[in-house]
Amino acid sequence: MILVGGKPNIGKSVTLISLALKILQENENVYVLYFTIDDSMYTTISRFIANLSELPINVVSNPNFKINKANLPEAVKRDYILRRENALEFLKNKARNFNIKDGTEATTIEKIKSIIESIIPLTQGKKLVIFIDNLHNLRSERSSLSDRHLYSYISNQINNLATIYQCPIICSVHVTKDAIKNKQFDGSSIKETVELFYDAKLILFVDSDEDLESNRDDVELKIYVSKNKQSGFKGVLNFIAYKSISKCKEQENSESKLFS
Repeated sequence: MILVGGKPNIGKSVTLISLALKILQENENVYVLYFTIDDSMYTTISRFIANLSELPINVVSNPNFKINKANLPEAVKRDYILRRENALEFLKNKARNFNIKDGTEATTIEKIKSIIESIIPLTQGKKLVIFIDNLHNLRSERSSLSDRHLYSYISNQINNLATIYQCPIICSVHVTKDAIKNKQFDGSSIKETVELFYDAKLILFVDSDEDLESNRDDVELKIYVSKNKQSGFKGVLNFIAYKSISKCKEQENSESKLFS
C-alpha cells in the first residue's frame, strides 16, 4: 500500500492522475484500475483528458462552447480539437489496460474488493496497479464500526488485496489539522489511525509554501517521502502542479524521479 497525504485541494488527485497516466504511457503490460470516490466519472475523465491534452478541464469538458463557439482564431480551434481528439484516442486505445470506477459503483471497501475480483480475468499477463482517491471517504458494509476501527479494517483489507494480487495500491489520504498547521510529515500525520502508517510500504506527503487560493495556475509542490520500504530514498521531491490541466510535473533539479 502506498499513501499520498496532504491537506484538501493541495494536489493529491493531480498527483495520482499524473502517476496513473505515466504508468499507462510507459508500460504496455499494465492494467490500471482507478477508483474515484469523491468525483463523478465525467469529472474524472475530463481531468484525465485535460492532463493528456494539456488543455484546461473546462475546455475539454465543454468543447462545443469553449472551442467550437469560442472567440478563438481558427488555427487555435483546430489545435485544441486535435489535442483533445488525441487524448481521447489514447484512452480509447488503452481500453484494455485502463478502467475508472466512481462513487456510484464503489463507496465501500467490500464493493472495491468485488470489482477487483471481477476484473482479474481482464488482467491476465498484465501487472495490476490500483488507485483509490480518496481512501478516507471509503466506508464499509460493517456499519457498526467506529471511524478508528473502520480505517484499521480498510487498511487491513487493502493490504490483503495487495498481497493476494501482488499489486501496488496507491491511495490518497487526509492528514490531521495539526499536521497541516505544523507541516508535520510522520506517522502521526495521517488522519484517524496509525494502522495506515504502519501498513503502508511507501508514504508521500504533498505540501506547498504557496497560496493555493491565488489565481496562479502553476503551483510549486513539495512531495515529502516520509516512509520508504521500497528503496533507501527519503527526502523531498520538487514538482510543479498545473491546476487547470490536472497535471503534475517533476522539476529537473529534483533529487530522484518519482514518476520514473
